[in-house]
Amino acid sequence: MAEAGDPLSLFLFILAMKLLHVALVRLQMANMFRGFSIGGIEILHLLYINNVVLIFTWDPENAIRINHILCCFFLALRLKINLQKGKLYGVGVSDTQVELVVDRIGCAYEALLFIHLGVPIGQNMSRLSSWASITDQFQSTMGSWKAKFLPFGGRLTLVK
Repeated sequence: MAEAGDPLSLFLFILAMKLLHVALVRLQMANMFRGFSIGGIEILHLLYINNVVLIFTWDPENAIRINHILCCFFLALRLKINLQKGKLYGVGVSDTQVELVVDRIGCAYEALLFIHLGVPIGQNMSRLSSWASITDQFQSTMGSWKAKFLPFGGRLTLVK
């Protein structure tokens, strides 16, 4: 794969993730893998820069199949997945069930309350206190840029 900072690295990541996407969709179509349904839409994965989040209904066999897909992914593309960096979160599942799967596939187990891409996951986001870290970070960024002196276009860019 390309070196970090190489302009081709993101393009190569997109190509590799397309193959992962195709593999997951084929498993889903063969009824061997189930994503997570929200409002009639089934989500299998989320991709962001060099980050992959696999989302599936809780079934230890789903997790084992994901592990097999990642092994095939490595064999086909020689892109090694670092399972020690990977984490498994169980929503509405007992810790012992999650730990059994973690032991089988070799990744880490972490509690549901965590930060992903700067956003708290697993908290009740209808509470004002859950947004405190995000609003504090936003206010400190705006303050450091002396936002009141920025033109409207500059403020819009900073918010984006």
